[in-house]
Amino acid sequence: MPKTLKVYLILLSQMNVEFYRKTDYKTVLYAFARVAFSGYLLVDAVIETLNHKFLSQESLSKPFEGGFSDFVTELAPFIFMIEFFIAGMTFIGIYTKISITAMLGVFTLHMILFYLVGATEAVISESYALAIVLALLIFVSYNKFSLDFYNVWQTEMESHRLKDKIKERR
Repeated sequence: MPKTLKVYLILLSQMNVEFYRKTDYKTVLYAFARVAFSGYLLVDAVIETLNHKFLSQESLSKPFEGGFSDFVTELAPFIFMIEFFIAGMTFIGIYTKISITAMLGVFTLHMILFYLVGATEAVISESYALAIVLALLIFVSYNKFSLDFYNVWQTEMESHRLKDKIKERR
């Protein structure tokens, strides 16, 4: 693994999020956008995987020519599987910032592959999805309704309880 990739992964794993503590329209809107978009991606990944199974069974009768589009066709189930797991993590709100960053990578990979294959309409639709993912990443501090926030809140409550116990013993 290249040294720069290791450094990037270490920095990515240590990304701290200072959560917005109030419950108002910003947190509700962010939760709705996160759940709606990741739910759409979950359904899309399942449908595309099922369609790919049908297409791959249909293409078994054709000889493999070894072209780039054939390679992309064989790579597609792995991309949809990765998309499914990332969308699931984002849907329930666990490791949200890291999963949204990974989602950026998946959409960028989609755009590059679609561009190389020549599907320009798909590149345009992927760019809209990329804009939504960027907005989710920019406003990730409003991610109050998630398991990330719950884990932080639970840890803070436990630390306060332990501090109070230590004060009582003195």
